[in-house]
Amino acid sequence: MRYSLYFNLSLSLLAAVFLFIRIGLAQPKTKIGISLPLSGGSASEGLDLQRMLLFANDKFAGSAYEMVFEDDLCSDKQAVAIAHRFAAQEKIKYVLGFACSGAVLASAQIYEKAKVPVIALATGAPEISKAGDYIFRTIPSLDIAARKLWEHAAQRYKKVGILSEETAYCQGLARSFIEYNIDSAMQIDSESFLPETSDFRTQLLKFRQKGVEALFLNPQSETGMIRLYGQLLDLNWKVPVYAAYYPGFSEFLEKFGGRGDGIVFADLPFVSDSLDGSGKQLYEIYKSRHGSPQSSEFYFVTTLAAFYALHEAIQSETDVREYLYSHPFQGFFGSFRFDSNGDVQGDRLTFILKTLRGGKPAALD
Repeated sequence: MRYSLYFNLSLSLLAAVFLFIRIGLAQPKTKIGISLPLSGGSASEGLDLQRMLLFANDKFAGSAYEMVFEDDLCSDKQAVAIAHRFAAQEKIKYVLGFACSGAVLASAQIYEKAKVPVIALATGAPEISKAGDYIFRTIPSLDIAARKLWEHAAQRYKKVGILSEETAYCQGLARSFIEYNIDSAMQIDSESFLPETSDFRTQLLKFRQKGVEALFLNPQSETGMIRLYGQLLDLNWKVPVYAAYYPGFSEFLEKFGGRGDGIVFADLPFVSDSLDGSGKQLYEIYKSRHGSPQSSEFYFVTTLAAFYALHEAIQSETDVREYLYSHPFQGFFGSFRFDSNGDVQGDRLTFILKTLRGGKPAALD
């Protein structure tokens, strides 16, 4: 009996030693810093991107990475604070995220100095192309969107008004639109408003008094677009409207339904036109878990493309930054690569024009 007791105790001690060794030798998960607006006016985008990143980590890497989420509030100041924390305090080597161009531009030099590769998921300001050698993005430059919007408007109107929020994203989009008007095909009247502005009626009435034939509404968020368009309807001014992204977001569609019909907006392609068979199956799995995206459904593509590229670069066990620049990637949405500015290049990663018909987004014929 005593021998049996000693034997069992020895086995228990041996098992404990092996467990201790396994724990001691276990490699900690690689951390990826994630900077997103998880609250505030851009939260619908940030929360969608968060869910998509967690889904990508599960499907592509078996949840091998520890994702450190921080709420940047779509604030330049907050994004800078997060960048300092990631780079200096937590020693994070890779960063994903960003739904606001200003947040990328404000924090870029911190990541550059720390040599931390960043892949932005949903930021299109043209200025990001020059943000630094460690800054990449999987959404195309809004310069493409501006060109498409300008071409459509220039063929139809002589006088267009632009009402833009004072953020990097909005000002970059407006600036590109105006620059395409180099031959003065249209008269463009441009005004701006501060992010905290909630009453736009004075500026809208000014545009109407000036006789603009079409109006480009250019806010930072879906919340801003809802306020702008709602006040335009309240004025009973039936002016053609141009925009980007937000008329296709779920809350805007739910609020205005068919009253938004006719809006022309630049947007990312429809997911159904961009994914191959396996990609469509993966998207259905995502929706069964999390429901349809509240913001842009195409963020599913840009998010998984970013995660896939970073994961492949990390697994290569070479310099991640150099790998991202030098290697093409093949996904369920076609092939893509990053150019010398870190901008994504791919046939399906571009902008198209859409309109609202029957309260739903449709490709513009």
